[in-house]
Amino acid sequence: MMIIYLDTCSILNLLQANYSDEFLVYLEKEFDNVFIAPIVLEELEKNKYVNIIEDESREILDEILDSRVSRYVDKLDVKDANGFTLRKNLGKYKPNGESHSVSHSLNFSRFGGDDISDFLLNTHILTDDHPAKEDFNYFSSLNLLGKFLDSIDIVTFFWLKGYISRNQVLKYCDSIKQLYFKDVSLLIQELKILNSSFSGRFNSSERLFLVNLIDKLNSINEGISDFLIEIRKHNNFKKIKSRKIDTLMENIIGFSVGPKINYINSRMKDLEKVWLLEE
Repeated sequence: MMIIYLDTCSILNLLQANYSDEFLVYLEKEFDNVFIAPIVLEELEKNKYVNIIEDESREILDEILDSRVSRYVDKLDVKDANGFTLRKNLGKYKPNGESHSVSHSLNFSRFGGDDISDFLLNTHILTDDHPAKEDFNYFSSLNLLGKFLDSIDIVTFFWLKGYISRNQVLKYCDSIKQLYFKDVSLLIQELKILNSSFSGRFNSSERLFLVNLIDKLNSINEGISDFLIEIRKHNNFKKIKSRKIDTLMENIIGFSVGPKINYINSRMKDLEKVWLLEE
């Protein structure tokens, strides 16, 4: 039997890649139980619209969360498991979905079956928060919980099981890259509006600076935080900046997107190393 606990970011990535419950349906088919910690449902309510602009997408997401994801809440008492996880991971444990998923997974591995051996090595955790995975992977291994998986792992699993094609795995990877680059896309959009609607207020040097900035943001994949830090020091930036532009830049600088994109790119490239028996 296989059990899986989902955290907030993995759920949102799986849903927002195509605004469908397709991947959740496959999870339910392949795992005996799909769970979330109660705090994950709270986090979903707070963060579900972060990457959404269109009202139609909000309605789809709300319907899936209400009709399907809300049923995943693990109602077992995890007080003892929470306390143990906290004590053994001082400085790493936080009151968030990732830490609570570990506690719930630990608890279910011990008390979820008729015998303690029922779910050892079979209680998995799905997260796209790689720092959290690094923090708890050894603890999870010590306690024989199961594997730490990310959403690319699980979509690859669906490919191997025949639910989707290899191209759909690649499409998923492209989709979550776009989600991570959401603030970059919004920043480019805002700069383009500035360039087309208000260019008359800028001199030639400032207009050239603005055009070059848009071109650079359209092509950059790595080092974007460092690039924006330097841009904000430029004299011409002071002439074009607005509160919205400044806020978007702060969000991008504060969110280290580079390593995430590099990881996704490497997984896309390495998909050729996955052995599909039909090939």
